[in-house]
Amino acid sequence: VAGSNGGVRSLTEHDFAAKLQVSTSALVAFVAPWCPACRTLMQEMVHVHNAMASRSSRMLVAMCDVSRETRLAARYHAWRTPVVLLFPDTRVLAPSLQVPFIGQLLHKDLIAFATNALNTASGMLPPRLNSMADLRRAITSFPSSGMFVGLFRSGDEDGPLEGFWTLDCVRRHARALALASGPGADSNKDLWSWAGLAWDEQHHGSEEAIIFIPSAEGQSRDCAGRAPIARFELTQAQARSPWREQ
Repeated sequence: VAGSNGGVRSLTEHDFAAKLQVSTSALVAFVAPWCPACRTLMQEMVHVHNAMASRSSRMLVAMCDVSRETRLAARYHAWRTPVVLLFPDTRVLAPSLQVPFIGQLLHKDLIAFATNALNTASGMLPPRLNSMADLRRAITSFPSSGMFVGLFRSGDEDGPLEGFWTLDCVRRHARALALASGPGADSNKDLWSWAGLAWDEQHHGSEEAIIFIPSAEGQSRDCAGRAPIARFELTQAQARSPWREQ
């Protein structure tokens, strides 16, 4: 995979972030030249690119050759090719914060996946929280099983805590995401205070955690005075502490 293929951009470790962030979202196929399924997927991605371009979509359609870009393959766990990931917000590049495609690698299925995933009403994407008001709105809509809230320092950093975000026991619940840095993050200080986490105005030292909020059924759904029932922090992830499913 080199240059571009029918308008599908080729990504390298050097230009990965710069090329992705030209667009608001991106659909990226991680492929290998020796993989027959990957060669078929490359042609399907051309059809995806053409379809998105005809819709004036700002989604980037791109491919990454894991045989050359081994660090990107390792970062996004893309050793068993082909792998297709949707980056719903290209400012958020940390692994585990993307949406993996599961299904037949046909352009019509890939287009439907990308279109549906970017529709916030589909429920495929955790809502991005930028204030306590956002959290209250999320709580009013979460189901009886409760909701996880990920409070992460940055959308670019790799870390053991982010890896827990994709566990089945978390994904089976409603989820919401907040970042301490990036556009709109200055108003997140109240979210960190609510969660009992340290906040750093420069963001580098802000603590991280994954919070579980129980079902509010039969209770007030105003989260302002209600503490989270469980909090899993970075030190626990680094120590591989067990985390019992709520």
